[in-house]
Amino acid sequence: MANTKIPVELSSTPSIVDGGNATAITIDSSERVGIGRVPNANGVLQISVATNENCNLIFSENTDEKWLIGNVYTNDDLRFINMATSSEKIRLLSGGGLTFNGDTAAANALDDYEEGTWTPTFANIGTGTYSNNIGRYTKIGNRVFAEFHLDIALIGNASGSLIINGLPFLSVNVANNYGSMTTAHAGGWTGAFANLGGLVEGNTTYMGVYYQNTSGATAAATHANMQVGNFLATIIYQAA
Repeated sequence: MANTKIPVELSSTPSIVDGGNATAITIDSSERVGIGRVPNANGVLQISVATNENCNLIFSENTDEKWLIGNVYTNDDLRFINMATSSEKIRLLSGGGLTFNGDTAAANALDDYEEGTWTPTFANIGTGTYSNNIGRYTKIGNRVFAEFHLDIALIGNASGSLIINGLPFLSVNVANNYGSMTTAHAGGWTGAFANLGGLVEGNTTYMGVYYQNTSGATAAATHANMQVGNFLATIIYQAA
């Protein structure tokens, strides 16, 4: 049953005033409240206003109104505004993602955040075995930070270029846009190495390992260089 008015004689401070032409507030049998609409199972408090108007919820701290949440019907964005300064702090875009401090550009929206694990492997391990091959990642927007620890316990017939497979996300396919590796900790390497690094090419889920040889040229590292030992670093690249 809809309640649209609290008679003055029932309260010294009436809280609902009937405009006389529509149901203002409805409370259903499940104690869901609808303001300007009949509530459904989607929420305990539902507010609806006319098209092209703002639907506002005001949260008060003591007697000072501090924050306002406004659902702007013109584009269905949800805005969080500091009432003290009338400045927008966060906007939830209807197309997905968050923008901050009045920035409304969809291209600048934070549209993803993830944490998880991945399993790094050497592409050419052959009959070699690991004592460790573990990884963790954090993805912020389209930027991936993928930590790894690879440790070869038995070299077996491992050979060829040192390539790490299994990156948690496909890299972006943009010309001349490469991911790379932080300074690495590596044990059990042979030969003269300098500036050990990695390269993630576009549209791939692997990283090749490189170093600067004695003649100063960049060369691909191989399992013959690594032999038995561990390899730890963080790969940073842009996801597709």
